[in-house]
Amino acid sequence: MPIVVDNHRSIAINDRSSIGEARRSSVVMAERGKLKEDACSRVALITTELATNILLHAQNGEILFRILPVEWGPGLEIIALDHGPGISDLKRCMSDGYSTLRTMA
Repeated sequence: MPIVVDNHRSIAINDRSSIGEARRSSVVMAERGKLKEDACSRVALITTELATNILLHAQNGEILFRILPVEWGPGLEIIALDHGPGISDLKRCMSDGYSTLRTMA
């Protein structure tokens, strides 16, 4: 009987608890993808930032994880999707120091 490997996962981001769920899932997926320990730590940080931004700016969305094929080497693809209103003034938001939440850019 073949071993089935869960190589992808989707985490809904819709409340504060989903940030932790996404972070923990990212580490599990990174470890399954054979990433080194320091890369797993970076994946957790990146995922936490993505999930936090989704919640702050869009209120809901999802993060998708996919372990990359073995022949590509160790890797984890992370895609963050939100269901927010979009960016009303793209040129302005690309300028240095701009923040919709008045946080450090």
